Amino acid sequence: MPIYDTKQLKSFLKGKDITHKMVAKQTGFAQPTVTNYINGHRKISAAFANALCKIFPEINKDFLLSYEGELLQNNSSPSETSMVYLIPTAAWGGVLSDYSPQILERDCKKIENPCVGAELAIQVYGESMAPSYPPGAIIFVKKVNQEMFIEWGRVYLLDTRNGSVLKRVAPSQSEDSIICESLNPKYSPFTVAKDDIFGMYKVLGTLILE
Repeated sequence: MPIYDTKQLKSFLKGKDITHKMVAKQTGFAQPTVTNYINGHRKISAAFANALCKIFPEINKDFLLSYEGELLQNNSSPSETSMVYLIPTAAWGGVLSDYSPQILERDCKKIENPCVGAELAIQVYGESMAPSYPPGAIIFVKKVNQEMFIEWGRVYLLDTRNGSVLKRVAPSQSEDSIICESLNPKYSPFTVAKDDIFGMYKVLGTLILE
């Protein structure tokens, strides 16, 4: 029987298809210890709470230590607004990771960010992801650790050796690559080697310009 109520934590990890083994690998804790923490058989330590919150900034550390309140923190209020850099459309042909803080500040304008947690915005180029992401739409993204987990069937912005692509991702038969799918049926799926991916950005929201 669990001693501590970790239903929210277990539901959160299950929703992202994250195993105890994956959490152990990323936090540096032994897998049996992680399992005891997640299943509520052992009180979560401050060190583990800190490590987990580094991977998932949206998690409320106070919940992990007290088991009270909500697991996910809400850092926004209706009166608050934040700004993010809008990467130029030219970035689709280049590498997003080349955009250092200095380049962002010099070459990119800031726009209002309607999505909690978004780190960058970029304007959609091409029709392969229409109608959900039509040409000219602005997507708000957050970089994720693709070695930790990938939510299959979700749309990501991939920063690759051959440029940036916005695609729905699916597992490949090979562990060394992923399948990129377009929402527009006119475009065929293709595979990308994981070694050619410099970064993956989860799409948190879309602004469709009329």
